[in-house]
Amino acid sequence: MLDATVMDHPLVEQVVARMTRPRRQPLDEEGRLLLLEGVRDEVWHEGRMLVVYTFGDARPDAETGAPRRRALLVHGWESRAAGWHVLVRRLVAQGWHVTAFDAPAHGESAGEAANVVAMGRALLAVGEWLGPVDAVIAHSLGSPAALHAFAHGLRTRSSVHLAGPSSLNRALDRTACAVGVSGIELRARFEELTGLDASAMELERLAAGMRHRALLLHDPLDPEVHWSESAALANAWDGAVLEAANGVGHRRIIGDYAVIERILAFL
Repeated sequence: MLDATVMDHPLVEQVVARMTRPRRQPLDEEGRLLLLEGVRDEVWHEGRMLVVYTFGDARPDAETGAPRRRALLVHGWESRAAGWHVLVRRLVAQGWHVTAFDAPAHGESAGEAANVVAMGRALLAVGEWLGPVDAVIAHSLGSPAALHAFAHGLRTRSSVHLAGPSSLNRALDRTACAVGVSGIELRARFEELTGLDASAMELERLAAGMRHRALLLHDPLDPEVHWSESAALANAWDGAVLEAANGVGHRRIIGDYAVIERILAFL
C-alpha cells in the first residue's frame, strides 16, 4: 500500500493522469485524406475495439508474382494512425502493403486510459490479426511498445525506431524531476494505477525480442526524448544501427522526407 502522503499528493496524481490518459488529437486534413485511401477494420482486443487501417495492394506483384512486403506502423503517445500520412504514401508507392492502427484510447480506438504496455499488447494483437510482417516502424512511445511486443512474440524481419524512449524507469524519474515531485512517489503511483512493474520495461527484460536488424533514427537535439535513449537501445541491441536525424525535432521526424528516404533505403 502507498503512504497517505503519496495518495494525497495532487501533483503526483495530475502527472500520472497525464501519463495514462491520453488526449485525443483531432484529425487534420492530410490525415483525413489518407484515411479515405485506406481500408478500415476493427480488431477486438481485451474487450475493446482497435481501429486499423490498411493501405496499398495486398495482391502479389503482377510482374514477379512475389508477395507484397508488409509494414506495420506504431504511432506515439497522443498521436494516431493518420499522422503517418507522408510515410504511408511513400511506402505504398514503393509497393508495400501498409497497416497502421489507433492505439487504445487514441484516435478512433476505444478506451480512456493507456500506457506503453497496453500499446505493446495492442500491437501484438494487430500483428496476430494481420499475419506475417516484414517491417515494424515505430515513433516515440510506439518504440518501447514495439519492444514489448517483440519480447512477447511479434516477429518481423526488420524494425525502425524513431526517437523512442528505452527505459520506463528513466522516463518516470525525468518526469518527476521536471515537475518537482518524488520519483519514488511517482513510480509507486504509476505502478499502482496501471498494475505494471516499471522494471519489466527495461531493456534487459526485453532483449529476447531484439533478434532482427533495426535502424534507430533520432535528432541529437530532440527536446522531448533525449538522444541517450536511442544510444542505450543501440548499445543493447546487436544488429541495430543508430543514426542522427539532424534538425527534425521529435514530432516532425515522422514526416521528414530525408528521414523517410533513409527508412526506405534501410528496408
